[in-house]
Formats: sequence, structure tokens, C-alpha cells
Amino acid sequence: TNGFSDLGARMPAHASILSLLKNHGYRLKFYTGTNLEFDNEGVFLQHQGMDVLTSERDFGAPYKRSNDWGYADRDLVFRTLAGERSDAREPFVSVIQTTSMHTPYTFPGQSDYEARFAQRLDQLGMAQEQKANYLAHRDIYTSILYTDDALRLYFEEVKDQPYYPNTVFIVTGDHRLPEIPMDTRIERYHVPLLIFSPLLKAPRQIKSVSSQCDIAPSLGAVLSKNYGIDTPRDVTWIGAGLDLEPSFRNIHVV
Repeated sequence: TNGFSDLGARMPAHASILSLLKNHGYRLKFYTGTNLEFDNEGVFLQHQGMDVLTSERDFGAPYKRSNDWGYADRDLVFRTLAGERSDAREPFVSVIQTTSMHTPYTFPGQSDYEARFAQRLDQLGMAQEQKANYLAHRDIYTSILYTDDALRLYFEEVKDQPYYPNTVFIVTGDHRLPEIPMDTRIERYHVPLLIFSPLLKAPRQIKSVSSQCDIAPSLGAVLSKNYGIDTPRDVTWIGAGLDLEPSFRNIHVV
């Protein structure tokens, strides 16, 4: 048997948060600095009805490839912003797939970030024996600082766009950084999940357990309740929705 992505062009039609919004008039855009062949990602996105697919073949000068994956995250941000400025039709969903926080963890200007990394360890007041554990993965931690700067650049630039006050931004990852040793087995599944919007009335830090499977049903519920988006009775995702309990707990079963 093959996994879903292995089916390629034989992938069956199915409901995703992207195809759902496409059916309600949303324009769908995808930006990445790498190719779309890996795991048949391009085929999957075309099945969702993407209007714009921007990949490594759409960069060119003055951008320069960073490594085997393609273009680094800072260039990806500039390419995305250029695309968004020339295509501001609303409503829309834009997906930006970063790659610099992935093996081989190389990017332009990495030596400058190595100096910042050392300064950051000093700022945190780490004992010398603790520092050794971090220094062993210097390339990974410098890539984190680099992608963090790229995200900062993106949010600084996008806040001046007309759609910004009405937009929900979600930042998450597909897996942990596997080269860094785990303290507990649950860390195998620990990735960031940040939800930001000027529409939010107050910040909150949530420690209860949710997963990527729970993002789509929560987005669908918000859009259905507040914006009249009809959500289908039968769906292909298995999540039940994000748990908003601030304290640590798990109510999900998969």
C-alpha cells in the first residue's frame, strides 16, 4: 500500500481547509523557496485548487540559491512580499513554507549568526557545561535565529498592507528538529503553534495538548460562526479542534 502523498496524480478528491475556502471564493496562494516535487506536494496543492504556486523556479536574479533545498528564508520573505503586493485580491489564503530550519542548516551570512548565537548563550547565563550541549548543534541554533529574523522581517513589512488588520496568521512546524536530543518522548511531536491577529483582544499562552490535525476544524468553526462559511458535514481531517485550556492537559484521542 502507498501513503496518501505517494498516490500522486491518483490522489482522491477530498476536503481540506484550502479546498473549503476555495469553494467560498478565497484566492489560494503558496510560496516556497524549494521545489514542489518532494512528497508530491505540488500535485496535492493543485488538487486543492491553488491559484498561485511559487517555487524555486520562480525566483531567479537577484536571488541566489542557499543550499540543495533552494532559497533561504529571507529571500523567500522578499519573494512572498513581492507576490502579495502584485496580487492583493481578497479574501485569500497564503501559505508560506520555510526551509532554512532544516538540514543542512546553511544560509547566507551564517558566520554573523554564529557570533550572535554565542552572545545569546551569554545573555541566558548558561553554565559552561550547558553551553557545550548547544555548541554541539551550532548550525541548528544559528538557523533558528536566522528564520526568526526572517519572520520578524515579514511581520514588520506586512503590517502596512491593507489586508493586515483583517488577517489571522498561523505559524507552525511539520516536525521537531530531530538532531537535537530529546529529554522526553513527547518532545518527538513538539512543534510551535502561534496564532496571531490584530483581531485578537488579549494574548494567551496555552499549555494543553493539540496537534496540526486540530487546526483545520477550529478555523472552520470560526469561519462558520462569524463569517457564514458553510462547513461540510463529512470531512477528511481527524482533529476535533484546538483545546484552549491554558493549563496542561490532553482531551484528544487519535
